[in-house]
Amino acid sequence: MSLKILYAYNWVPDHQRKGKFSECSTSETVAYIEQVLTSFGANVISLNLLNPSQMLDALRHYSPIDLAFITAEGFLDEPSSMYDGTGAMKLRQILEQAGIPYTHSGVNGMMCCRNKKITYNYLQQAGIPVPKNCVLAQPITT
Repeated sequence: MSLKILYAYNWVPDHQRKGKFSECSTSETVAYIEQVLTSFGANVISLNLLNPSQMLDALRHYSPIDLAFITAEGFLDEPSSMYDGTGAMKLRQILEQAGIPYTHSGVNGMMCCRNKKITYNYLQQAGIPVPKNCVLAQPITT
């Protein structure tokens, strides 16, 4: 019996892959990852991740899913979720609630790595020196 793998990614056409969509995968990257996963005999369900509802619908429709392979940074319908870390964490929270194992960092790892202050706190608690730092009162917008 082959594994059923949900492959969640963010893709937009090349002419849109700039600014808020600059971290999206290319068609070539998506095709290559699909090829590699299927070369191991996996049944791959590809999902260009638009929003949390689409993710939940896919999980219900394709259940049971053995593993989620995640390259998505967030949700295309919520572009800020792809660069502020909220999308990556929300995606992993959905998978954890559904009991589906996934690749890459977990919710706590994503939270820590996407927030320097939290990262510095963990490092300091472990006795690792960190540079002097501060948190700005308001976020910087681009």
